[in-house]
Amino acid sequence: MSQSGTGQYGKLIHVDLGSETVEVKKIGSGDARNWLCGRAMNVALLYQYLHGRKIDPLSPDNPLIFSAGLLVGSSAPSS
Repeated sequence: MSQSGTGQYGKLIHVDLGSETVEVKKIGSGDARNWLCGRAMNVALLYQYLHGRKIDPLSPDNPLIFSAGLLVGSSAPSS
């Protein structure tokens, strides 16, 4: 089972629990700007990992994605 999420601005941390490996990837500034982090980035990553594959929802191969939006930590409501 793999997990992905943003660790620091401009980086993506990919954790593979099956092989117990951690890989840090840089997110291009264009991608970060297009995705605006948060939900849009989650959907883009999910599409990238699942496109054309049929995976059982309870399978360990199904990705689990965590990320934070741009306004997290601010005083904006529902951020």
